[in-house]
Amino acid sequence: MSVDPLTRSYPWYTPYQFAGNKPVWVMLIYRYLLAYRARFIKQETEALIISGRGAAELGEGIHYLVTTFRKVIPTKKLTPMTIRQSVIANKLKAGQGLRHVQAFTGHRQPSSTEAYRANNLEVLRTAVAKYHPLK
Repeated sequence: MSVDPLTRSYPWYTPYQFAGNKPVWVMLIYRYLLAYRARFIKQETEALIISGRGAAELGEGIHYLVTTFRKVIPTKKLTPMTIRQSVIANKLKAGQGLRHVQAFTGHRQPSSTEAYRANNLEVLRTAVAKYHPLK
């Protein structure tokens, strides 16, 4: 198994921090990498998600998985794009640096990543409701 290519760029981040300080996520990723990924892989690849055919999973396969399991959360309209957008927004909301999130997402321009930072209306409403002098 190869080392994450971003490890040298971000030596201060551990895999635990990458998973949002959630031990369950770390253990799920760890179990997948050690047990399941090795069973599926047929040729050496740096791709994280491997298909049942042993090749790197492409966008179509991920879209199929998301739409198949959409029934689990019927109140949300899940698509691969909405999941990606929420991950980006949550990373920025958690205080991770703009450049780190930019590298994580593969955005070429910082402004593409920064656009996700502006969507904090819920936080703003809560602050106004809490601190506004005219209640």
